[in-house]
Amino acid sequence: TMSEPQKQPQEQQPQQEQQPEAPQQPEQKPEQQQPTFVAIVLTAVGITLVAVIASWFIPGELTSLEVFTPKEKASDFSFSDFYTMVANNTGNVRTDPDITIVAVDGCTRAEMGRAIAVADSCGAAVIGLDLIFSPPTTDSDPIIEAIDTARNIVLPTVLEGGDQNRFTESRSSYFMPALSGNYTLASANINGDMDNSTTRYFKPEFRLNDEIVPSMATAIAELYRPGSAGELIDRGNDMEMINFSNREFIRLTPGEMIENSRFIRDHIVLIGYANDPADTHRSPLVNKMPGIDIHAHTIATVIGREYINYSPHWMSVALAMLVCCLIIVAGLYSRKHLWGAILVRLLQVAVMFGVLYAGSLIYIRCHYSFDFMPAITVSILGLVIMDVVIGLSVMASNAFKVLRHYTRLVVDKINKPGTKDNPKKN
Repeated sequence: TMSEPQKQPQEQQPQQEQQPEAPQQPEQKPEQQQPTFVAIVLTAVGITLVAVIASWFIPGELTSLEVFTPKEKASDFSFSDFYTMVANNTGNVRTDPDITIVAVDGCTRAEMGRAIAVADSCGAAVIGLDLIFSPPTTDSDPIIEAIDTARNIVLPTVLEGGDQNRFTESRSSYFMPALSGNYTLASANINGDMDNSTTRYFKPEFRLNDEIVPSMATAIAELYRPGSAGELIDRGNDMEMINFSNREFIRLTPGEMIENSRFIRDHIVLIGYANDPADTHRSPLVNKMPGIDIHAHTIATVIGREYINYSPHWMSVALAMLVCCLIIVAGLYSRKHLWGAILVRLLQVAVMFGVLYAGSLIYIRCHYSFDFMPAITVSILGLVIMDVVIGLSVMASNAFKVLRHYTRLVVDKINKPGTKDNPKKN
């Protein structure tokens, strides 16, 4: 009877030793939670704001389209110049139906006088004289009689002294006091000459001491289409942009005027030099444009009501933020997908060409100039900042993983039984 209780522990002991240990389950890595769409949008808004602020510190020459311009115009370029060049290269250049240029290069005073008389006898609606005469070497001057008998003739004066808002003197033809007064005096000043820049704008009127002197374009347009000067002044702009796009003019010499009288009758006839190197100016189209052509484009802008309106700066900034935010959202949303980065760069290029095309189309069809350069600049900066943020986040994530890995190794080494630092307890 005593042997049975002794066997019982012997039978139970091997059962305890044979009990299998519970298998160690592999450590489950926490699933990486994908950012929500709201988080992506908020991140894109933050990156866009940083890009807008960063764009304020970029030099102006790095945020322009100077790379698309001729070398001689690279130092003085406006976004509207790009639109003008695009519009002029569409192949839809039209001959202006209202203005004819008579080039008197190489002509004598007698021939110039006859050109004025022929223009008047052929029924020119307005004659604009882009010439200032000095006293002749002879006692008689055929110019005076031709001007005195002409109807609706506009004579030029060049205002000097002071600044662009107030002038103190003028330079006119010597014979002005001898005329009967059947003429209109207008300023032939070209705005680009005042600050040695590209001629893009004109002043509707000038202040000479206490008098108001209209520009050549204002005076001629009012005589040709009454009321146009009032419309121009009512726009309230001290400077108006000249619309140079999609236009060319009929050019005649004095000897061709009679046989081409259909281009004289009921037209504005501008008489002056068309190939004088001293009277050439920089324009959005060419580096050297004759002054008489600039006057013709300005007059055509006024009588055709083809004024260029500019978008306000806040609209350009708002558009830049919208475009940048959309590109950044696309970049953040697609960065986990295959080809995501390449697709975002292609989207950026497509947006750049899209805004340039849209801006050119709006300029040509609606005569409205949008400055899309902030949108392009901010979008590029936004993508750079997004890449930096993503790179820093990946580096921080990898550094955290390495730190966590080595921390776990150290903890496991300390807690593992049977090691030198932690001997197994008997």
